[in-house]
Amino acid sequence: MDGSFMNKHTGLKQCFPCRDCDAGSGLKIKTSCTATSDTLCEPLEGFYCIDFTENHCVAAQRHSSCQPGQYIREKGTALRDTVCSDCSGGTFSDGTFPSCQPHTHLEEENTSKR
Repeated sequence: MDGSFMNKHTGLKQCFPCRDCDAGSGLKIKTSCTATSDTLCEPLEGFYCIDFTENHCVAAQRHSSCQPGQYIREKGTALRDTVCSDCSGGTFSDGTFPSCQPHTHLEEENTSKR
């Protein structure tokens, strides 16, 4: 029946319910349920899998955000979180840059009037 599957002989007279890939849990459907296989889930965009079981993601978490003063050293993927690193002296980032930017140094001008 719709919403159920049977992937092996069990002797049961009832099929298994198809898995729900809940967007509220950071998941979406990778492969839909069929009469002989369960639904496979994967992380939504901006999330990464924190529990990968039997070829699909069963739990996901939102990628970490870098803080001001940090840059994105490695952008998050479906399988790993974002990696942030601190900016070194003389550089800055608002937390969204892929590298730290150098501070702009303005030359002092002699504007004294005589």
